[in-house]
Amino acid sequence: MKKPLPLLLIILISFALFSCNSKSNTQNAEIDLGTSSKFSEEEIQNSINKVIEKFSTFKNCELTKLWYEEQLSIRNSVLYLSNGNGANNGSTIENTIVIFSEFKTNSKAGGAWTPNTNYYWNWTLIREDNESEWVVDDYGY
Repeated sequence: MKKPLPLLLIILISFALFSCNSKSNTQNAEIDLGTSSKFSEEEIQNSINKVIEKFSTFKNCELTKLWYEEQLSIRNSVLYLSNGNGANNGSTIENTIVIFSEFKTNSKAGGAWTPNTNYYWNWTLIREDNESEWVVDDYGY
């Protein structure tokens, strides 16, 4: 009878290598909470955490920077509320935040991603009120 250990070892090593290479990387991202008269640092950090959670599902991408810039966020929130999903979902300016990101793809990226490319995306998050959790409602260019 053959010993199954070598086969099991090969499967485990293959799984580990595949998992490491295909998952996105968020742990080295630079985070800038900016300054705000609209949101507390905790509110901004909570929204950034939701973006990181969503981004962690992206394969072959590395998150390099996330930041909040109040005036740009307000301008993009107004556009979202008048032309985007916010025009239909009842969101308000007080409960909408836009976080900005920079990330890069690796050489294995494919599908919607161009390999070895930097992307700059907006992430629009909404909540029902200031006691509710943020929800990523829209993201992209």
